[in-house]
Amino acid sequence: YCMVMPISDGDATTGAILISTDTKSINREIAQKKIRDLFIAFFGALVLGASIYVLFDLGFARRVKAVSAAALKLAAGDMRIRTDVRGNDEIGYLAMSFNLLADEITNWRSNLEEIAANRVRELTALFEVVDTISKSLELDKVLPDVLDRVLGSMGAGKGAIVLLDQDGKTLLLK
Repeated sequence: YCMVMPISDGDATTGAILISTDTKSINREIAQKKIRDLFIAFFGALVLGASIYVLFDLGFARRVKAVSAAALKLAAGDMRIRTDVRGNDEIGYLAMSFNLLADEITNWRSNLEEIAANRVRELTALFEVVDTISKSLELDKVLPDVLDRVLGSMGAGKGAIVLLDQDGKTLLLK
């Protein structure tokens, strides 16, 4: 490559400057700049990618994993588990919804356990009544035991047994 530049003192040209260089040195300098620019771009992309990963992990993935882990514990029977609700975004809403669901499941379970316990008491009392009746065919001997067992299962202090008389029209206090 060659470049010529005239030199003048205002009125006349007094000389010229000649600048020349070979193509090898220009190509070598261009190649060095390409390698440097590529190196800078590579490390810039690496730093940017690592930053995005850390932000994604802290802002999204860890929070989703925490809700997921809590769901697994709830499914395994830990009714006390709740998640931290951080933020007003979708993950915060998910955590809040999970906590509400866990509260509802806990309430349902408690109610079902109470219903089951009541049914067990009722069936136990019924079994005891049937057992008492099966031991004797004399109604006057069986009725006091039956009444005691029924009152005990219901948690009542007093009660009475009233039966129809043989005519089917009159009630008799037993």
